[in-house]
Amino acid sequence: MMGIFKSKEEKDEQKAQDMETWLNNLSLSDIDKDCFPQLKRIKHQLKTMYGYPLLSSKSDVPRDIYILLTGMVEQNWLLIKQNDQLRKQNEKIIELLKNK
Repeated sequence: MMGIFKSKEEKDEQKAQDMETWLNNLSLSDIDKDCFPQLKRIKHQLKTMYGYPLLSSKSDVPRDIYILLTGMVEQNWLLIKQNDQLRKQNEKIIELLKNK
């Protein structure tokens, strides 16, 4: 069946498979599903970056810088979230060790 005739469920399934493949390639297959919105935005930014010739003589440098910075900001939000999860886990571990 051609792509334009796929149902919404088929398109969503394809997107989920693409995301899973991308995460597997990055060794991130076990990342918390709560991080998926940020990961999707990061993936989109990276796809945008690689879809255009970045910082070439014919490129639009302000656009390229914007794309790069936007991807970095999205990555930072993901790192902040993951660091918060680690902090909470460490606090639980410390409490458990104190109570021994």
